[in-house]
Amino acid sequence: MQSGSIVELYGQRNGGKLLFTHSVIAEILLDDQKRNAFNVTVFDYAKQFSAQLLADLIRKKRDLSDSELTELLNSVQILNPITYEHAIKALRAMSYRIMSSRWEVYKKKIPKSTPIIIFMDVGSLLYYSGGDLAGHYRQSEMFKCLDSIRRCGSLIILLNHCKSVDEKCFEPALGRNWRTMVTTRFYFQKDDTGYFYVPIMRDQVPRKYCYYHP
Repeated sequence: MQSGSIVELYGQRNGGKLLFTHSVIAEILLDDQKRNAFNVTVFDYAKQFSAQLLADLIRKKRDLSDSELTELLNSVQILNPITYEHAIKALRAMSYRIMSSRWEVYKKKIPKSTPIIIFMDVGSLLYYSGGDLAGHYRQSEMFKCLDSIRRCGSLIILLNHCKSVDEKCFEPALGRNWRTMVTTRFYFQKDDTGYFYVPIMRDQVPRKYCYYHP
């Protein structure tokens, strides 16, 4: 995971994607250098972010007072849009703010200048927005916003709880589709030994684990 990339986490619904994502946030908050460099925003459309889980993960790694823990948790911005339209408006505003400030940020080296944007359930936005013209518009808007945010050096982490994607996704207006925009995918699964995840390379994916069929 690095700046300027889009990472998608998908696989089994109980495969550990949420636990992994909360662990990533906890690691950033507990590292002074990372916390001062990154600005973490959670786009929690599906209401899957858990402040309690994040607090438990932080306490397991470091003994903090209640005030210190609260300060860390408050440094994470949580967005809770309630409809598709609100979600797209919030994403568009976020995209505009990041794009309009990046040049000044780079010149002045302002702390917390690298955005990390986490979508707790991107499938709710992309695949249940409908196959009509309005759904097509919402998908295209989301593609354009994500691509512009990525080009500004942000790291975007997407959780996808859906089983399939591309057959339900339109070709977006910016001329590239989902499979070419996402930089890296991790397939999550849970078995008797616990949780595990596998990085998915476009040329090496078994067909049963691959939702983008050539």
